[in-house]
Amino acid sequence: MVNIELTPLQVEELKNFYTNELDKIQKRADEIREILEKLVNKPEPIANRKVVIQKKEKQPKPEKQIIIIPLKKTNKQSKWSDKILELLKEKQKPLSIKEIVKYFEKQINIPKTDLKKTVIAIQQSLFRLRTHNKKIQNIKRAGKAGKLYGLTEWTDKSVIPLKNAKEENTQQIKKINQKPKTIIKRDNKPPLTLTYNWPKFIFETLNKTKRVLSAKDLLKYAMVYYSLPKLEKATTRVKLASALSRSEKITKSLKTCKKEGQAGRFYGLPEWFGGDNKLIAEYK
Repeated sequence: MVNIELTPLQVEELKNFYTNELDKIQKRADEIREILEKLVNKPEPIANRKVVIQKKEKQPKPEKQIIIIPLKKTNKQSKWSDKILELLKEKQKPLSIKEIVKYFEKQINIPKTDLKKTVIAIQQSLFRLRTHNKKIQNIKRAGKAGKLYGLTEWTDKSVIPLKNAKEENTQQIKKINQKPKTIIKRDNKPPLTLTYNWPKFIFETLNKTKRVLSAKDLLKYAMVYYSLPKLEKATTRVKLASALSRSEKITKSLKTCKKEGQAGRFYGLPEWFGGDNKLIAEYK
């Protein structure tokens, strides 16, 4: 046995510690008793119990009802509708939205801040007059973009607006059917619409020079050969490039190679290349 001397403070701490431990043991003992009591009074096994599950009947989904709400005609819309009808009767010809807005802008002196609202109101009134009231219709005329609006009673052939529209149509058709103007030739220069035989030009140029040429070289020869102005240099470059590509890839009438120290490809005739596809020295 070893005797240990404790201070009063240490004694108090030990007392508190062991009292706490005792409380824990008592709580644990109470929990064990409860478990034992439950085990003594055994309930009926779950396997022997009858479980009744009630199925819920499926209720039919309610049918979707489409509710059509009629558009309410405001006093402002009715005023615009009346004004538009009066304007069309006064002018006796179909008008576009721009023409209608400009007319009312001058007559009523609409401020710029309210112009957008006015345009929307006029568009709504035109839609209502055409779809609901059936008082106006869309009329298309040749030479004018966008929709034109006219009265429904203007379907009669004797009405002036539709007669004018027909006359305009016939005039437009006559203009389309007219023969194009003759091409004006420039002094000492070929006409603008002249087409060139680029493969023939490339073949003749290569035979004359007896050496491979780049696209840039061939462009210079083409400008002189056809006496072309500087303005047509860009279009000539594009046409020449497409002809070179076609001759190389499709007709196989040209072959390409590279030169040391020089960028880009050089074009030559197939017979200028040996069996190993290398350019013969005399054509470099």
